[in-house]
Amino acid sequence: MDDTKKIESQLIPNKETLDLFLKNNFKNNIKKVLLINPPDGDTDLFNRKTADVGRYPNYPPYGLACLATKLINKKIDVEILNLNHEILKNCFNNKNEFDYDAFWKKKVDDCLRDFTPDFIGVSCMFTMTHKSLKNVCNYLEKFDLPVSIGGVHVTNDCMNVLDDMPSVCMAFQKESEISFLNFVEYVNGNCSFENQGQFILNFEDEKIPFLKTLTPSEEDLNLIPSYHLINVDELSKYGVMGNFHGFKPKGTKFATCLSNRGCRARCTFCSVRNFNGVSVRQRSVESVVDELEILNKEYGIKHIVWLDDDLLKDHSRAIELFNSIVKRNLDLTWDATNGVIAASCTEEVVDAMSKSGCIALNIGMESGNREILKQIKKPGTVETFLKAAQVLREFPEIHSRVFLMIGFPGETLSMINDTMSVAKEMNLDWSSITPLQPLPNTPIFDSMVAQGLIKKNKGSEVRFLGGGFGKQN
Repeated sequence: MDDTKKIESQLIPNKETLDLFLKNNFKNNIKKVLLINPPDGDTDLFNRKTADVGRYPNYPPYGLACLATKLINKKIDVEILNLNHEILKNCFNNKNEFDYDAFWKKKVDDCLRDFTPDFIGVSCMFTMTHKSLKNVCNYLEKFDLPVSIGGVHVTNDCMNVLDDMPSVCMAFQKESEISFLNFVEYVNGNCSFENQGQFILNFEDEKIPFLKTLTPSEEDLNLIPSYHLINVDELSKYGVMGNFHGFKPKGTKFATCLSNRGCRARCTFCSVRNFNGVSVRQRSVESVVDELEILNKEYGIKHIVWLDDDLLKDHSRAIELFNSIVKRNLDLTWDATNGVIAASCTEEVVDAMSKSGCIALNIGMESGNREILKQIKKPGTVETFLKAAQVLREFPEIHSRVFLMIGFPGETLSMINDTMSVAKEMNLDWSSITPLQPLPNTPIFDSMVAQGLIKKNKGSEVRFLGGGFGKQN
């Protein structure tokens, strides 16, 4: 039996397997990497009228820009093709009818012709983007180049996603700055096999997981995303970012920033820990404020949407961060669309937030019923939320909104009434109500499947209410 047949029969995650995979997929060293952000939605979901008035989300591909910085530091040539932005920009500037799929395919053609990459990475954040991701990957097959995928959606439903995209050669899971970079360096002969992990090979009709965890450390997070590759200063011209874009004058340039990764909470309906792990890792305050200064002074950004899931995790650090924004005299306002944890909304913290330019924030209470709060492992009590609301009402310049959720397993009308009563007593500017939408690979999803309350469909078959391409449209 020759070596190839041995590997095909064993299919185990060892160096021999990986080297054969490289032999079959990589003809040369990797000198150029193309990173692609697919359109948020496919042609069937796309509403031209929404795009024409600039109302679709147009976030920077922040993770790809961070990955690009890591690669560039290793002398790898990188381009980022933001197809979502290209489509929205075309619709806004050109009111003529256009063929949605033909348009993004031509953008891919032009980029591959001009850049000639050796390796392609395609990212997918949302479940609703699955079909778009699949379309892009299927189209890339004709170029006979190795294509990898990654992102939150891919992490949450990796095996099913790979089953649906046989042309993709591998999937990177969770935060992939280290695993992706180490893999590229391994192909180039500059990294050991022992430092390979956090990816799954789609090889010889088998899925071969390399499970070694390669989580970026706090020091790894101290980098500036490659903003020059993503036209960060024009994104908000053709779309929106966050929940509070209407609070700023028309023409205000928006961007995003991430000061830490992860969340201390263990909410059973949330997938943050699937992607970021169980801890909260924090960048240095200096690194974060350096990034804000670059955005403000070099790109003309006037408003920041924090991407953090636990922005206020460390009170003293949060206050230092907000005070540093003031000391640098940055002409910025900001909001916490992703939300903050109520217990951290002390008077001292909120005062620093206000002085540094905070105009709005969200608090995720979800339920005002004590039993449900315990059931979903929410990091707070009814008293915690009422206390936070009392503090926030002292700062009327900060628009505050509470997220409410109904439809938890076993929840009764009386329990829902508790939620409404607590929200009324909080008396914030706005209460946002949504039904529970169980995300694949979360504790509440698995529990509801086990109870027969929902079916374990593939993540690609689920369409949620929220987002630019949600069911409410």
